[in-house]
Amino acid sequence: MKVTKEYCADLLKRHELVGEVADNSEQLGLDKLVEVLEQADRNSRFRVSWDPASYEDDDETWDLIGPGLPFGTVYYYCRKDAEGDRDTLNAILREHLGKVERSAEYTPEAHLAKSLLDKPCCPACGSAEIETDEHRFKGATCEVLKGCHDCNAEWAEKYVLQGYHDLRLD
Repeated sequence: MKVTKEYCADLLKRHELVGEVADNSEQLGLDKLVEVLEQADRNSRFRVSWDPASYEDDDETWDLIGPGLPFGTVYYYCRKDAEGDRDTLNAILREHLGKVERSAEYTPEAHLAKSLLDKPCCPACGSAEIETDEHRFKGATCEVLKGCHDCNAEWAEKYVLQGYHDLRLD
């Protein structure tokens, strides 16, 4: 299917983008969707990347990253809005390009072994170009959200408290 504004308008009627972008962010409209679809391939996807406040007066934001949307192009003050538009754009990609053809490079067990014995990597493509996004503590565990710069995969890793050392009571 040829990517035209009319075609993209029809896609946006079926897949509504509802997230409210932050001040100074680009908008997701027809022109941007044309650019996205022209740059995407069958294995493309979008992910959300956390951008903590860079300066005291800045607010933390969540960037939407994928084909035609590099870091700093479209971003949100609310993670939920970013995730909603991510899911919508991924649905548009699947409708336009079909199912993803690739599969995970590593099983959860193989990913753990690789991360412990070699270096942390993306479980989907094996790239070491990963970023750590947000983390959440719950009791003695910490869940860390991560993303891949190369394939835009997203995943969560869980860490467990193993004890403490170097206690000082002076």
